Amino acid sequence: MNFDFLCKLDCPPTYYRDNITWICRRCPYDCDQCDSTGRCFGCNSIVDHRMLSSSNYRCIAEVGFYDVVKIRTAKGCTGGCAACESATSCFGCQSGFFMLNGQCRNTCPVRFYESSLTNLCNACPFDCLTCLAQGLCLTCSSSDFRLFSPATSRGIPMSGYFESFLQVAAQCPSACLTCQDSTFCLSCIPNNYLHIDNMCYSQCPVRFFADNISFKCNACPFDCLTCDRFGQCITCSPSDFRILSNATGRCVPQQGFF
Repeated sequence: MNFDFLCKLDCPPTYYRDNITWICRRCPYDCDQCDSTGRCFGCNSIVDHRMLSSSNYRCIAEVGFYDVVKIRTAKGCTGGCAACESATSCFGCQSGFFMLNGQCRNTCPVRFYESSLTNLCNACPFDCLTCLAQGLCLTCSSSDFRLFSPATSRGIPMSGYFESFLQVAAQCPSACLTCQDSTFCLSCIPNNYLHIDNMCYSQCPVRFFADNISFKCNACPFDCLTCDRFGQCITCSPSDFRILSNATGRCVPQQGFF
């Protein structure tokens, strides 16, 4: 007996014959023909886009289609996918398309380049906005605080920034014009001076004077608390037991000290 309560010589496609009850019972959703154990032995490639798997005897989606559980007809892959697991997950792209994050695209976005060998969008070096397959930058992003270097074809940090080896260059300390890292200035912005601690200051600390030629904080003579650029003391420190000599412009020992 068929599902329509009519007696047939054989069951129609997608049904199998139950030899105990003599009823046509439905096959698993993916089978066009099956046996009583639920194993497929025939698939509909024309309508359902399925083919028989010899490993589990089920009708699996053909290449270029994906399976939707409990739906007989396999769905076609979209967006340039040659093979896919779902509507949003490709694992192979058609010619002229490139895979990125499970999607096939006809062009790769910025920070990626197209590989015609693998059909993948491969990541550019961290400092590039766009790049060549050889790992050389074509352009860089100012929002990353980088400039394109024709000498190296890489994105180098702008003035006031240093190499972080991340996409965005790191900012130098506030008074640094150029720096090696967050604690090592190489040069200072105008009206600031490089100290021996490798930081920039608008006023040099005591025992140093501001050199307007080298733009560095140079050491005063040993006896001065503060001094001018000619090596003359301006003030002396009582804790050094010294007083300023107007005759020599140096800090001489107080009475009772030498």
